[in-house]
Amino acid sequence: AGKAMLAFLPEHIQQEIINEIPLKPFTNSTITDSAVLRKELQHIRQNGFAVSHGEWISDASGVAVPLFGLRNEVIGGLSISGPTSRFGAESIARFSDLAIEYGRLISSKRGAVYPLQRALEG
Repeated sequence: AGKAMLAFLPEHIQQEIINEIPLKPFTNSTITDSAVLRKELQHIRQNGFAVSHGEWISDASGVAVPLFGLRNEVIGGLSISGPTSRFGAESIARFSDLAIEYGRLISSKRGAVYPLQRALEG
């Protein structure tokens, strides 16, 4: 969820966070290079959701989307996670669609106009 939220913050805030917070490894899959993280954030913005495979806990994977508030500012994140063995391409597609759908619902209840589309819609 952290990457999903970071990806949708204004760029100057992203840069402040990346420059000020050390990228320490939690596992062998943790992103510790700021250039790699910046590319990952671009990819997340394009897709509308983040994917993690063992970045925080070795055998845990997940998908996540940002949640938006009244002024369409990022106010949180929604993630679906579980054992990596259950997060193949088909599961990621299904869970990312669900996360975007429910992210839209939660954000709309907060007054946001959700800026992300479900992967199947576009």
